[in-house]
Amino acid sequence: MKELYTATGRFEKRHSGFGKQYPVVVVGEKEHVLDIHEMIIWTALNWRISDRLQIETFYNQKLSEIGVVAEKGCIVYIERLLFRGLLMKGSGETDTDALYDLFSELYIVPISGNIFFKTAFFLKITLLQGVSFRTAKRAIFQKAMYTADEKQVLNLSRQTMLSTAELMKCVETGVSDISSDNKLTDALFTDDYTTSDNLIFTAKTFNCMIPVLTAVANLYLRKQIIFTKEGTT
Repeated sequence: MKELYTATGRFEKRHSGFGKQYPVVVVGEKEHVLDIHEMIIWTALNWRISDRLQIETFYNQKLSEIGVVAEKGCIVYIERLLFRGLLMKGSGETDTDALYDLFSELYIVPISGNIFFKTAFFLKITLLQGVSFRTAKRAIFQKAMYTADEKQVLNLSRQTMLSTAELMKCVETGVSDISSDNKLTDALFTDDYTTSDNLIFTAKTFNCMIPVLTAVANLYLRKQIIFTKEGTT
């Protein structure tokens, strides 16, 4: 059984009443303060897709670099972040199955063109991940080139908040305009048997499943989108 993990939310900095700054992870409108162990793991998975061994390797390396002694095993913090909704896990017989299980219920938030998100992520990867300012600037602020599938994903997700499964339904039916609630409803529920509960299962059978899944993964790994969860607008 394959298992893959990724992070939800975005990194921001807050100011305390004593002139100090502290990091938070924001999922929708809810702010989460993480301890050093949780932040290491969340950072390892933000804009990354990893299995548990890769997470544990990164976690142990970072603890060694900063001289922090691990009080508990890595899995304790992974489970804690999963429970809080700051990490997501997907599983399946193949990598594609696991990736679909990981992405299908996550909602896509484009950051391309959003200077607020771009600046927050620039700070995150330079301050927390040690990426050089020049490399971060090139990765985040340069004009990106997109494939046709990636353009379609961005065009749809910029109109309204969509899960990956909902995005696949729009692509499968050739819908490009979901700019209102009525248009979105008409796009998602085109027959008598599709519901919000079973869409996640039917979307896995769509012809567009692999192209859309690939486009979403590429956009995420290239730092063009982030993921959030249902009900966290």
